[in-house]
Amino acid sequence: MGLVLGTGAGATLAAWTDPVLAEGDFRASVFDVEANTSSPYDPAGPWMSPEDDPSAFDVDTTPMVPGSVRYAPLALRTVTGSIGGTVMLEGAAVEADGSGDADLGSALRYRIIAANNCDGSAFTTTATYLIGGPSSTVPLTTGQDPSSPAPLPAATADAPGPVVRLCLELTLPQGAADSEDLQGRTMAARWTVIAVSESP
Repeated sequence: MGLVLGTGAGATLAAWTDPVLAEGDFRASVFDVEANTSSPYDPAGPWMSPEDDPSAFDVDTTPMVPGSVRYAPLALRTVTGSIGGTVMLEGAAVEADGSGDADLGSALRYRIIAANNCDGSAFTTTATYLIGGPSSTVPLTTGQDPSSPAPLPAATADAPGPVVRLCLELTLPQGAADSEDLQGRTMAARWTVIAVSESP
């Protein structure tokens, strides 16, 4: 605030300032996500933070024969006190012991839905597909469409956020029977979930 006093024409003007300070306490929001890969799903966990294990899925693919199907559940939630956000699954990082016709990682296909149950009955035409579709599966290296992330609700000050449950279906197609080179091959695939906080 400024105050100016004048004593007439030609007089010297003097100015006093009276600074008024605005004061506030500020705190950055908290965004933290944890995952639960128990199978079958156990709400008690264990719940793991990215510092514990940054990968969402770690699927055992052996032993599989053409036509085999495996299921892997994943539960996500924000930790107590966290704001909400979105999650997106990247394509898998695949390590296989073969190449070409002997590459088990290239032969496998998968899809992922949002569902409380994780078995074949959950993959209906009306399910919410994050990757793949009701009648389609994709290579393991295919990730979720970046324009369609899954919402991850905020937590409260006293409790974690609502749980978002996903289900991965992994298939070795019947057509793999045409490649004897796949027999005995192994691979490891790891999927990573990218969580992004909501805009303020």
